[in-house]
Amino acid sequence: PDGDQIVSGSEDTTIKVWNCRDQREEFSLNGHAGAVVTVTFSPDGKTLASGSEDKSIKVWNVYEQCEQFTLTGHGAVVREVKIHPDGSQIVSCSDDKSIKVWNLRDRREEFSLKSHSGPVKTICISPDGRKIISGSEDQTVKVWNLKNQSEEISLGGHTGAVSTLVISHDGKSLISGSDDNSIKVWDFDKRREEFSLTGHTGRISSLALSSDGKRLLSSSGDRKIKVWNLQSQSEF
Repeated sequence: PDGDQIVSGSEDTTIKVWNCRDQREEFSLNGHAGAVVTVTFSPDGKTLASGSEDKSIKVWNVYEQCEQFTLTGHGAVVREVKIHPDGSQIVSCSDDKSIKVWNLRDRREEFSLKSHSGPVKTICISPDGRKIISGSEDQTVKVWNLKNQSEEISLGGHTGAVSTLVISHDGKSLISGSDDNSIKVWDFDKRREEFSLTGHTGRISSLALSSDGKRLLSSSGDRKIKVWNLQSQSEF
């Protein structure tokens, strides 16, 4: 979170933490029995959570460089994990078509959200911690109320699997990337599409927003990284 470290997960089943300043590996974590598909830092940087093809989620202590515990319950590969802004919960999604919310203190599943008709490929949490947003192979983006444990709305428009999501720091804009090669920008408050960005010739694999929310970075199966001006709705 402080920008000093990068964490990566690999098909070799390891997790590596890298020092950005020294451009070196700090340490490696082992424990998964399958490829590590997703890994994320907690807001305070003290904890890592990872998801794997082995269907499990592991929670790691960054300072002690060791595994704390494992969470099991998904029936297929875990595609993405996110830690709640207050650090109390983990949210995960899987090819088993479900989203699960886990209690970090009790080390157990709290509840599961099921409405997607296809594997859930990506999730994000709103900055206020009240909403979960998910993207699926069923080509929809869904918004969930975390407190009520219910779906609020389903957003359609993509013609391919929704592969990646990012929400602005102020919570006003939601951005989705898809296997249809397009990026869509949604008004999160009004729950409607604002505009689309096209230019990639391959599936959108990841998205990142600048801190001021004015620039968007996208990577794609076309082997290109693009930088977009969201105000002019165009590529730089």
